[in-house]
Amino acid sequence: KKTKNRSSLVCDNCGRTGHTSENCWSKRKSSSEKSKKQSESSSNASSPSTSDQDVPKEIASVSKDMDRIVPRQFLRVKIDRKPVVCLLDNGSKISMFPSNWPVHHKEKSIARAANGSLIDVRGESTITIVMKGCSIEHMVYIGNIETPVLGRDFIQKISGDIMHDHILHFSWNNQKYQIDLVPEDKINMSCGTNMTDAEIAA
Repeated sequence: KKTKNRSSLVCDNCGRTGHTSENCWSKRKSSSEKSKKQSESSSNASSPSTSDQDVPKEIASVSKDMDRIVPRQFLRVKIDRKPVVCLLDNGSKISMFPSNWPVHHKEKSIARAANGSLIDVRGESTITIVMKGCSIEHMVYIGNIETPVLGRDFIQKISGDIMHDHILHFSWNNQKYQIDLVPEDKINMSCGTNMTDAEIAA
């Protein structure tokens, strides 16, 4: 049986003699480079674009101990000589007030609510909270919620301890105080303190 002379073989792919297109090294190399480019293109497509990174920063999220106050309890204080009823929420990492409050420092950001939805934040303000004769300066975020929320940052600032008998024990300027809290079911809802979980910033 005669063996076919390799010198008579001509490759349809590269035009060289000695092999056929099925065994062409040039073809395999080209295919490999094409596959690599497709892989890089796919990788780049999955990377965030510049526009994706221009979204407002997220300043806080819900903590796992958000249900520690049951039912929710409210604190009556004075801010700018006006009585204000605030939700005292140790499940919220930050304090946030409604968007009708003045903004001292504008910076758009977002906060994540108890149900996972996002809350638009307009900026920050420094307020003076007066309770039991104590004047306490505190930074709050201003966002699209309906009821002022004093979060864990405020509770920690005053070394607050929320008792089951609806009493807040706190310390300020090396003095100890206690103040009655108001359960949610006893709050006058006409004051605008009826909030959904989606409105509680974290």
